[in-house]
Amino acid sequence: MADETTTPTTITDSDGTELTLENGVLSLLPPTNGPVYECLRLGLTFDHADSSGETWTDYTSGLQGAFADRKADAVTLSDMDTKTSATVPLTILSKVEHVTTWRTSQNATDDTGEQGQPSA
Repeated sequence: MADETTTPTTITDSDGTELTLENGVLSLLPPTNGPVYECLRLGLTFDHADSSGETWTDYTSGLQGAFADRKADAVTLSDMDTKTSATVPLTILSKVEHVTTWRTSQNATDDTGEQGQPSA
């Protein structure tokens, strides 16, 4: 009889995501091709869920991400201060390394060490 802890076992969670139990380890990591992974990668943390979907935030940088469900193919990113937003497909979002917001631009320094708006 095979040892069940060494044979990979697939478990489906409440939102339909398949989780794998292998060698006694259950991974709760989100799929790398989904909106949760991309929000986490950009430094956002879960804020709340309601009838319109999930909202993830980084209050320090003033960045908010929202999507309808965990199978969404895009995330709407918003600057919490200026209310400027853009809906970004996951195929493009996966290439984003940083999102500049009003708050992050106020903490940026230019080449002279002066604080303020970064040059365009």
